[in-house]
Amino acid sequence: MNEDDKSSLNILINSTLANMSASARTDSDPLVTVATLESIELVLKSLRGREFPIEGKVWASLLVTIDDILNNKAECQEEDCYDGGDSGSLFTGDTTEIEGLLFESAGSLLGPLAAVVGGAKILSSIKPMMTLLIKKMMTCKTVANHSFVMGTLAEIVEGCGQAISPLATDLYPLFMRGLSDKSDEVSSNSVYGIGTLAGAAVAQISWYM
Repeated sequence: MNEDDKSSLNILINSTLANMSASARTDSDPLVTVATLESIELVLKSLRGREFPIEGKVWASLLVTIDDILNNKAECQEEDCYDGGDSGSLFTGDTTEIEGLLFESAGSLLGPLAAVVGGAKILSSIKPMMTLLIKKMMTCKTVANHSFVMGTLAEIVEGCGQAISPLATDLYPLFMRGLSDKSDEVSSNSVYGIGTLAGAAVAQISWYM
């Protein structure tokens, strides 16, 4: 691919991500928002390791969208959007179910986004969201939620690389506790987390070993 084609494709990628980010934040239908978040995740994962940088204003917009959804501030999280109301949403199921889908779909973007943007640039912005994920795990103690949070934190560690070092001593005990969980899913994701953390910040956690 020549430089002109690469530049045009990069413009298209950034424009697409910006539009999807705005749609996820402002669409009134929860199901549309979930589908949009899943599409963003696919795009981010396809960009990993490739020379198509995301513009600062675009990844900043993605962070705002993720944060809004994790904190129940997106348009689709208004009360009348869950029951059809005036929004015209097709969703008429369990509110708890769609809330969980939104939370997981948004949280799942953090690792891939960190991998594409770079941990050094993004860590300070996603740190509060990591704290929110951990609080969610402590208050909603289902196996599915516990497994999701452990897996997501591990993906964030992997995406941030060595930039995660300042948080290593906080994350390591969390992953270690997960090893003894009765659920194979939770313990497996905890092993994944310890492995990625050892690869990224071995000096910071070596005294634990």
